[in-house]
Order: sequence, then C-alpha cells, then structure tokens
Amino acid sequence: MRILLHDFGAYPFILQLAHELARRGHEVTFAYSEDKVGPNSRFDQGDRSAERLDIHGVRVPPSRNKQTLPWRFFFESAYAKQLAGLVRSLEPEVVISANCPSLVSGALAKLRRKGGFRFIDWRQDLYGLAAKLILAEKLGPLGSAVGNYLMRLDRDAFRAADHVVAISDDFIPMLIEAGVDRGDITVVHNWAPLEECDVQPRDNDWSRGRQLSEGPRFVYSGTLAMKHNPAILLGLAEWLDRQGNGQLVVVSEGSGSDWLRQQAEERGVRSLKLLGFQPYEELPLVLGSADVLVVILEPDASVFSVPSKVLSYMCAGRPILGAVNRENLAAKTVLGSDAGRVVSPEDEEGFVAAAGELLESEGLRERLGANGRRFAESHFDLGRIADQFEAIMGG
Repeated sequence: MRILLHDFGAYPFILQLAHELARRGHEVTFAYSEDKVGPNSRFDQGDRSAERLDIHGVRVPPSRNKQTLPWRFFFESAYAKQLAGLVRSLEPEVVISANCPSLVSGALAKLRRKGGFRFIDWRQDLYGLAAKLILAEKLGPLGSAVGNYLMRLDRDAFRAADHVVAISDDFIPMLIEAGVDRGDITVVHNWAPLEECDVQPRDNDWSRGRQLSEGPRFVYSGTLAMKHNPAILLGLAEWLDRQGNGQLVVVSEGSGSDWLRQQAEERGVRSLKLLGFQPYEELPLVLGSADVLVVILEPDASVFSVPSKVLSYMCAGRPILGAVNRENLAAKTVLGSDAGRVVSPEDEEGFVAAAGELLESEGLRERLGANGRRFAESHFDLGRIADQFEAIMGG
C-alpha cells in the first residue's frame, strides 16, 4: 500500500511503526511538524536504503507570538493547508494521522469526504475537550466557545474516519457518543521502542557531563504544558531542600520550565536543576541517570490524555513516581505492573511521602524498576502492533 503516516509530534514509537511497515513492503511517507518544540525521533535510525520510507517535515513560516491563541489558529490553519497539499500530491491509499490538532484533523476529514484514500484517525488525545477545559478556565465564555468549536472539528474527524484507533478504552464512550460505530474502533496501547531506550548505569557520560549531584536523583523528562502543574515539581524540590539530600533534574523547555526557574530563584530552591531538551539519542542516558523518574498530569487532563513518557520510563528500568489520577491508563499501567508509586495530583503530602519511601529503600527501587522493564519487554511487541495496523488498513 501507499501509506501516509502523519504524526504531528514526531514521536519515536510512531516513526518505529513507519519503519516496520516499510520493511513489510509498503510505500510509507512519515510526515511530521518541523515546528514542534521538544526531543524528536532519530530520523537517521534504520537502514532506509532497504526500506520504502520517505520522511517529510512539514514546516510553517515562523511567527513571533507563539503563545497567543490567534497564533495557534494561524499556525494550525497553515499547517493543515500544507498537509492537505501533501496528501493530494502523494495520492496515498491510506492516511493514518496521530497527535493532530483539531484544525488539522478537521482539514483531513474534509479531504477524506472527497474520497480517494482510507482515513485512520489515531486518537492519542481528545484535543477539543482538552482545549475547552483549559481555555474556559483561562478565557471564560470566549474560551468555552473556542473549545466547543474545536470539539466539533474532532467529532467531524471521528465520523469521517474509516477507522479510529484509540490508545485507551477510556476513549471509547466519547467516540461512540460522537457517532462512531463500536466496530470501527480499535484500541492499540502506545509503546516505546525498546532498542532505543535500554537500561543504562546511573553514573554515565551524560550525568557526569551535566555535573549532577552524587546524592539521590529524581528526574523529570518531557514537556511541561498546560496539562502539567509544575508546582508539584517545585514542591518536590523544596522537600529535598528540607531533607538536605537529593536533587530534582527537570529536562524540559517552555512556559512550565520558565515558571520553575523563576520560582526557584525567588524562593532560593537549591535542589532543582533545570536543563533544556536533550538530543533524542541521549534519552537512555538521561533516564538512566535517575534513581526515580517522575510523571505528573493535572486531574482534568486524565480524561483526555495518557502521558506516554511513562512507557519510556519503564524501558529505562527505573521506578516511577507519579502525580496522576489513578483512573488514567498511565497510572493503571504503573500500578498494575508494580513499577512505581502513584498518588493523586492534589495529594501533595502523599506525593512527598511516596518520594521518601522510594528513597529509603534501594531494594524497593530495584524491584520496581525491574518490574517496569519486564512489562515493557513483554508488551512492546512491534510485530504484533504492525499486524494490527495492517488489518485496520485493509478494512
């Protein structure tokens, strides 16, 4: 088949699927946003000379006011136009689209209704619902109206899709309510590339190069967006200050990281070390440098988002400390595999208590980390996942 696999966020596991489908003889174009801020996939991974794979970055001309709502609409509209042009030029038989903003999903839905390809909406987040919850809180009635518009675009994409792939069973009721037949929904849990995130020693070239402390280390790696509350991380660093032992390393960029830097300076927090995003190929060393890996997610975000960083954490063989609603799939995965400790994002005392429990016992940390790695090795089967997508593409 001629396949356009579009991932706005350029996540490594989706690029891994593109490689696998190309190895199976499909003609695959992997398209992604060049404007996304964050650690991208390793685009040089794999022997592309033996595959039928083309990697295409979609770029929108830069703008200054990236944090404003009007800029987001301009950017996503321009991006949608370029992606639609790519679809028309490639004439794929199948379009799979993931991590897609609502304006872009709506454009693909409109294009699909003109025919010519099979459209698979790979639903990683419920973006319109997320926007409504966040914007209504920030902008009141105007934000709620914008959120409702984006939710309509999402529902339009659901109904236009020939099939919807959801990453969690929790999405199914909302998809059915939007008008999707249950038979047109398949749940495929996300995964992380095992060979790209192996278990590394705590003392490694990356940790030495960044002059990390010798004491206990907590590491948070990934985005700090509106669905994350950086105050939880600040509280953990302040707790470490009071203990007089330990360090929290935050590997991130953007508004959440900027807020942490400002607050740490104003409060004189010593245990927090802020680093920008690191090259993707160094991710195993970043995660390996930790004694404990940290994940956070706002309570409302549990409805529409599943933090995939948990899966990379499990590959790294380190215990996980989570401030995540226990009903979220990520929390269920950590607790079900006995790979860490998870508390409510609103339970600050419970969070630091769980941190203390993990610091007190090296044996506990080793056991939980090994459980996570064991889960990854038994569940992240790329061959089985590719089989599922081939069945879905075939209808």
